[in-house]
Amino acid sequence: MNSLFNNLLKSLNILRIHLFKRKIRRSMKKAFLVKLGILASLFILPEAEALGKGFSNPYEFTLDYSLTSEIPKNANLHVLIISSRDFNVEQGYTYERGVAKNGERQIFIVSRVIDSTYVTVYPDILSALSVFNDDKPFLIFVNGHGKNFEQAIARGFDLSDRYNLNMIMFDWPTEYFALRKTAHNARKVTKNFAITVTELDEAFSKLDLKSNKSVIFHSMGNLIARNIVRKDYLDSMPENIFQNIILNAAAVNQRNHKEWVNQLDLQDRIYIISNRDDLPLKGVKILRLTTPLGSEIKDSFSDKAKYIDFSEIAGREHNLFLGRTQVEKNHPNVYDFYFSLFNGQEVDLTNPDDFAEIPSGNRYKIL
Repeated sequence: MNSLFNNLLKSLNILRIHLFKRKIRRSMKKAFLVKLGILASLFILPEAEALGKGFSNPYEFTLDYSLTSEIPKNANLHVLIISSRDFNVEQGYTYERGVAKNGERQIFIVSRVIDSTYVTVYPDILSALSVFNDDKPFLIFVNGHGKNFEQAIARGFDLSDRYNLNMIMFDWPTEYFALRKTAHNARKVTKNFAITVTELDEAFSKLDLKSNKSVIFHSMGNLIARNIVRKDYLDSMPENIFQNIILNAAAVNQRNHKEWVNQLDLQDRIYIISNRDDLPLKGVKILRLTTPLGSEIKDSFSDKAKYIDFSEIAGREHNLFLGRTQVEKNHPNVYDFYFSLFNGQEVDLTNPDDFAEIPSGNRYKIL
């Protein structure tokens, strides 16, 4: 009798363990699906909603282009793109997802003629930069997560139009679902960014291009800004090439950011822009288990940077410089703020109509 009871008890324990394991697996699967759902809602649905409201980039997602050996004479807009993507030169510059295996960069001038887009290959930055006049400021844009080559072109056109700039896009592959793949590529392309900035500085000097120059690292593009410090590339880069460095909606851990921000010496001024309710950055916080610098700052502040907090006016927005939502319509000073930054100007943070100082840490909120 005891033997029968013990066998029954043993069977029940095995069944209980089996059911417990099934419950754990289901919980893990559910947690994984929840994360996927969060990611979809944070990165896909807001974009679709913005498009549906009619505030969309007129180029993005619909842009097609043609390769041409020369820039069309009647082109009315030029964007310089320096790309680290894996292009196949022999197959008409088609590209595979990922960083070029040999670390090469491809240099393009992208031109617009009415509604048509043309891409012209250049052998080096100096010859490509000679296309531009010195009548507009230069802005280098380092994109964040989820952008392919066509979207990089579209972003360049959009910013050039909105802010009257000579646009330079540092293009790198980020069109993945998983954030970790974008983070991995950021490490791989940081050396290319350092080389690019050095070659741009030399070309600016040779071509006597003296207009203002700034750089914006957007979202996960801020990983590259952090990497140039942590990987010791600063020593080989020119000092004070930029009037402004803009760390916008930075999807990097805010912890210990002071250590690497204080070492940046490429600029006259640094601006760190945050929004506590930035929806994609909430997704980064969940998926990467960190508090992004562009969301909120709990650590000590850098003495070299000005911190601009958009939390009171921006809602859940992430791409405020694009002017796609009601935020800019309700607060025209948002456009003025980014216009000043992108044009290499110093923002007047003492203007009481636009900004209010937050005690400690060179912090201001936009009104």
